[in-house]
Amino acid sequence: MSQKQTQCVLCIGFVAMLLMSISISGQTSSCEPDVNNKTISGSNVPGSHSETASATTNQKIKIMPLGNSITCDNNMDHTPPTDQKEAYRSYLYHRLIKSGYNIDFVGSRKDGYGVDPKFDYDHEGWPGWTAPQLRENIYGWLSRNTPDIVLLHIGTNGGNWEEKPAELEDLLDEIDRFEIEQRHSIIILLAKIIQRKPYDENTAVYNQEIELIAQNRILDGDKIILVDMPANAGFTDDDFYDRLHPNKNGYAKMADVWYDALKEILEIGFFALSSAKPLYITPDQNSTLSWEVFGKELAELFLDDKPVPSKGCMKVCPDKTTEYILRGKAVDGTELKSILTVNVVDIDT
Repeated sequence: MSQKQTQCVLCIGFVAMLLMSISISGQTSSCEPDVNNKTISGSNVPGSHSETASATTNQKIKIMPLGNSITCDNNMDHTPPTDQKEAYRSYLYHRLIKSGYNIDFVGSRKDGYGVDPKFDYDHEGWPGWTAPQLRENIYGWLSRNTPDIVLLHIGTNGGNWEEKPAELEDLLDEIDRFEIEQRHSIIILLAKIIQRKPYDENTAVYNQEIELIAQNRILDGDKIILVDMPANAGFTDDDFYDRLHPNKNGYAKMADVWYDALKEILEIGFFALSSAKPLYITPDQNSTLSWEVFGKELAELFLDDKPVPSKGCMKVCPDKTTEYILRGKAVDGTELKSILTVNVVDIDT
């Protein structure tokens, strides 16, 4: 990774001690540039006449499991009945609830409603599907469910490995389009797909492409967190039901990896999703700052000492690299701080 990429990843990475800065698409027509860098779009500014009950942020975080049969719980030889399909979802749900996280799985599919103990079985895992099929439907699913986080594991199906990276890019572009048009921010936990039994070189090469896609899109301001499922799950041959699908032990390992990634987002219980996009501009360009606060009842929120909405955006046109500081306080006194950096570079840089 280049020094510039490393700087960018660190700029939008997770920081402990109640600081969380995650890149979010936020460019919308209602957020116009202002020569004084003070144009703000949003609602419910704490302390203003527009403040309403919806300014509170004590809400469930909506998570959409998205993928194919590995998300649903189908396999090649013996597929469980619909009411017993759980995949990694039940294990993950119970770990999150046991840890006290206020979450809601969302999606149009309802597989697993007979599993004991009960879990939130909503998801968008479609057996046999590929990224183009998800792309055709994702806008509607996002519109109906408005997830805050998407768990994406896709690429196992289909034989044309050379086309899969571009197909994944198209799917991510469609999610970006939804965010921009609907002004709803989504964090994508993008997983490298699990290996096959036996080891498959095409899968390994595709996973390398997934990593490059994630790095490049993060550099462009996308809100993606790369999840190295093969490395962190530690699968052995004993964790597969067939050559493609995990058994219960394998799914439990997948759930543990998803949980660790989600914990980084949910742990403090009060956080801001914030971004500057693009992160790098020339002196004649502008960048859009976007933010949204989750987790607790909000007492106050400021961007560079100016009161701002709990969700909003602002276009800025700095003539040099500038840090914009988002500071918030919950009613219970919990504080957050998020730093949004716009890097101004020479045209030849």
